[in-house]
Amino acid sequence: MSVAVLEPPEPFLDLDVVKTHLRVEGSGEDALIEAYIAAVCAHLDGVDGWLGRAIGDQLLELRLAGFCAAEIPLPFRPVQEVAAIDYTDADGAEQTVALDGYWLDGHVVRLASGKSWPSTGSEANPVRLQYRAGYVETPKAIVVAGLMLVGDLYTNRETATASGGAMALNMGASAEMLLSPFRVWDQ
Repeated sequence: MSVAVLEPPEPFLDLDVVKTHLRVEGSGEDALIEAYIAAVCAHLDGVDGWLGRAIGDQLLELRLAGFCAAEIPLPFRPVQEVAAIDYTDADGAEQTVALDGYWLDGHVVRLASGKSWPSTGSEANPVRLQYRAGYVETPKAIVVAGLMLVGDLYTNRETATASGGAMALNMGASAEMLLSPFRVWDQ
């Protein structure tokens, strides 16, 4: 199983809101602040994100070795919709599972009653399930934590210790507290 990002999300933090949070006027530091926004959003959101979920609207593709069970849990919720389930059949032809063959139940694709999954080819990952994930409106706690993280980056522009060595920037207890209810641990 692997997940690919087909359409990446837009940043869930708005430049003007971030500048208000930072109390920055003018546009002289916009490029720097946008870089911090991109770094924080990438750190939290999507396939490689710390939260283990989709925050911004994005199109993902789950690639599977076959149809192994009657239900397929989709990682990186919340799931908005299934766009398509494509597969390579035993003859090597590209096929699409009919819409009446399955249904979406939260973040799980379930086989419709009386239906069965088709047979697939033997190549690696013949099943490709495309789905749209992310929040329609980003939860305020995630936005506030994102503002805190951008603020930390803006204030602490260097990551050197007093002894001259590099250190990681801590997330901070407040940001982690705000984000922890949204973190997915069971991917």
